Amino acid sequence: MGLSDESKPVDLDSLSILERAIGLYRSTDGVWDKTGEEHPHLEDFADLDVHLMRDSLEKYGLLK
Repeated sequence: MGLSDESKPVDLDSLSILERAIGLYRSTDGVWDKTGEEHPHLEDFADLDVHLMRDSLEKYGLLK
């Protein structure tokens, strides 16, 4: 994977939403709520983040 020669402009609003979502996920440190209960599928969210980011970058021609 690399940068595409035909890069399209990145939608900064969409990128900002992704960055905030990832920041929120990282800020939880595996804690699901204020009780400290760990979410049983928290690792699934990290996997989903990776796929969403990859899809978004490919959509804007930033990845081949």
